[in-house]
Amino acid sequence: MPDLLACVAEQPLVDHHCHGVLRRDADEAALESWLSEGAGFPGGSPFDSQAGFAFLRWCPPVLGLPPHAELRDYAARRAELGATEVSKRFLQAAGLSALCVDTGYTPEPITSPAELGQAAGATAYEIVRLERVAEELAAAGTGAAAFAGAYRSALAARTADSGRVVGVKSIAAYRTGLELGGERPSDAEVTAAAGRWLAGAGDHDPPRLAQETLHRFFVWCGVDLGLPVQFHVGYGDSDVDLHRGNPLLLTPLLRAIQPTGVPVMLLHNYPYHREAGYLARSSPTSTATRAWPPTTSAPAPPRCSPRPWSSPRSANSCTPPTRSAWRSSTTWARRCSARPCPPSSPPAWTKTFIPNEPCFASRG
Repeated sequence: MPDLLACVAEQPLVDHHCHGVLRRDADEAALESWLSEGAGFPGGSPFDSQAGFAFLRWCPPVLGLPPHAELRDYAARRAELGATEVSKRFLQAAGLSALCVDTGYTPEPITSPAELGQAAGATAYEIVRLERVAEELAAAGTGAAAFAGAYRSALAARTADSGRVVGVKSIAAYRTGLELGGERPSDAEVTAAAGRWLAGAGDHDPPRLAQETLHRFFVWCGVDLGLPVQFHVGYGDSDVDLHRGNPLLLTPLLRAIQPTGVPVMLLHNYPYHREAGYLARSSPTSTATRAWPPTTSAPAPPRCSPRPWSSPRSANSCTPPTRSAWRSSTTWARRCSARPCPPSSPPAWTKTFIPNEPCFASRG
């Protein structure tokens, strides 16, 4: 076991799903707001949870403080170092070789993929969020009649740089749930659904994208471009209806996508990790990752590396992802296992999952 852990600890890692990090200093209130996916923590602080205990065990030492430092001391140390230095220390300590950055979540100004990669000392790639492309079209005044063609063109343009963009992501789980049919919607169906969606523009800007037909259309547009598709699955922010985030609801769509050979990755998955594992096992083009719930009373997972926390990730030792090679950090690394680990150690595709480092902007 010591040889195995030493090998895993030395592998360059790929963070296959992450977001930019905060540009500003984070005080105690900001740290509490980022630690939990919820909007509040009645009767106490999120740092009274198992995630909070683990945070204060592992994060302060990266900034030169003792384990279990008081939150106020940790926040003061962050302010002393500044946001840029703090992010650099955490990201470089994570031992990353590459990051796949979802740029669709911007609750406030956060770092770009290029800035994130520079801070991490790693190569950064972009994951384009499908719904964001549609929202940008709505904001630009695209009407329902032109929506289908405009969306195809816009997505193709956003993903044209194959050296930078390596996949797309759907957050249908947040909007309609994952019960998406397998059939490709016709342009007429897309026009009708876009009309219903855009009709709500007076209430929300952009209107909430709660049309199943459109989410299905977005996924097929990504598939037609040959781009790996990521799905948010399971727990998330407080606006998700968790029972509609079960990945088994995707079964018809996954079966329809399978003949194309386009990879599908199921992200997060808690509390549906068993269902996601079944889908990954039964579908040769689907893979699943596992993330630990941020605020449950379950004990923190055992660490197999002294590195500080980043996002759920896998050990690998291979070249940067491309559209043809990128599936998940697991299958990608498995393809590149020609570079062996030291004797008495596991092959290069051995996986390890580590929970999100909660002082980063890492929701969604």
